[in-house]
Amino acid sequence: MKFTPLACFFMNVMTLVGYSFTNTKKYYFSPCTDVRIFSIIKYKREENMGKRRCFLGIFASFVIAFFAGNVLAAGYTCPDLKQYTSCNAGYYMTKDGAGNECKACPGNSTGGGTVKACTCSTGHSVDGTSTGATTITATACQPITYTISYVRSGGAKPSSGAPETYTYGTGATVNGVPTRAGYKFAGWCTDSALTANCKTSHTISATDTGDKTFYAKWTPNTFNVKYESGGGTGTAPTAPTSCTYGSTDCKAPNNPYTRDGYRFTGWACTSSSGSCSNS
Repeated sequence: MKFTPLACFFMNVMTLVGYSFTNTKKYYFSPCTDVRIFSIIKYKREENMGKRRCFLGIFASFVIAFFAGNVLAAGYTCPDLKQYTSCNAGYYMTKDGAGNECKACPGNSTGGGTVKACTCSTGHSVDGTSTGATTITATACQPITYTISYVRSGGAKPSSGAPETYTYGTGATVNGVPTRAGYKFAGWCTDSALTANCKTSHTISATDTGDKTFYAKWTPNTFNVKYESGGGTGTAPTAPTSCTYGSTDCKAPNNPYTRDGYRFTGWACTSSSGSCSNS
């Protein structure tokens, strides 16, 4: 049997008063139940010692054991019954009740209090998608990659400057220039009504979140109109002197010219831009 230092001390005391140990039996309950520890010790009286010393020695051992038992029981902590009632920020609680633990949250997530799982930080999810789970206890949360969409309204896709995704923490720049016959590009707007934040270059910051949609805004080209008589005589029409591309109000005027030996069959339209209508 292995004795603690305190038990050895009791034995030494008993030896000093004239007794030796013949057997030691320990009866105890868990200190967690707050039951005191007592030792029932059998002693063998030394032949040369009297009954009085025997009585005093046994009494002293019980007194010492009683006080020592109180000290041990009062200072004992039960490791299997420890219980956290709250965890610090950055930690989550493994369970409720005895034996629980506070464990550190994985990367890019936050915790604290009595939460049983950590929550991914802004712009992060478990699998890095905008629809991914946002609570986690194991591997780190991943930066979310969002989608960028474009409504070009008849325009051709830019050859560059029109990224289709961006990732939180990195961001992106949208500055591509689409093309459309008869129109000039007026910028990318952030609303379908083409009134909000319309400009030719947009910066998506590293802290932006969510999918983005950009709407192309177009301004129709305006053309100057000049009349040629084609060998005829007469006064040139006074209107229209300009036309807007796509407008139905811009009609060719009646012919004011005459030419001997010829019949007027219509206006022939030519344009330096290569786009023209004879109507």
